[in-house]
Amino acid sequence: MLRLQKLANVNKRRTLRAIYAQTQAYPYAAKLDVTVNRTSTNPFTITAQAGKAAIWPGMVAKKMVGENVGVAVAGNARAFGLFANFIGGEMDEIGDRAEVGVWRGVGSVFEVLAPVFNDTGLSAAAADEDGDHADEVYLGADATGRLEALAIGDVVPPHGDNVTSVAGDPRATARLVSHLSSSAIIVELLV
Repeated sequence: MLRLQKLANVNKRRTLRAIYAQTQAYPYAAKLDVTVNRTSTNPFTITAQAGKAAIWPGMVAKKMVGENVGVAVAGNARAFGLFANFIGGEMDEIGDRAEVGVWRGVGSVFEVLAPVFNDTGLSAAAADEDGDHADEVYLGADATGRLEALAIGDVVPPHGDNVTSVAGDPRATARLVSHLSSSAIIVELLV
């Protein structure tokens, strides 16, 4: 249930919806790290979304010290799961509390709605996917914490190994199941 602060947001939808999660996924009770800026209200540079929230359901969470989580951004951040709550802005669900939910569960399937994924090049990559391992599309966090397609050149090799696919990338959060449109994708969690 959304806790709305403005009537203008009454038709807003949660940007992360569980499809196959009854036994595959679980919401992990974590705490938002004190270093997270909850007052940032436009993390995606999308004018239409300004003021809505600093963190959206479906953004990539990374584990910090203890059971604290923050927003994963491009780089070496290892994904911990996907945020379940709107945090900050007009659609804030937690107020001044620190408790947040993070969806986890290898093999669970979620529908992710815009704007919490970067659609740049995703449609073309999904069209080339034909069931071969080399053509699978893996997603990780971009510079704003949204899901984006990982490229082999972006891979951070674990333990100095040569990586020939993004499946071994420690930032790989999910595998693309279906690119429904520029507004919705279906992903399988890898964390």
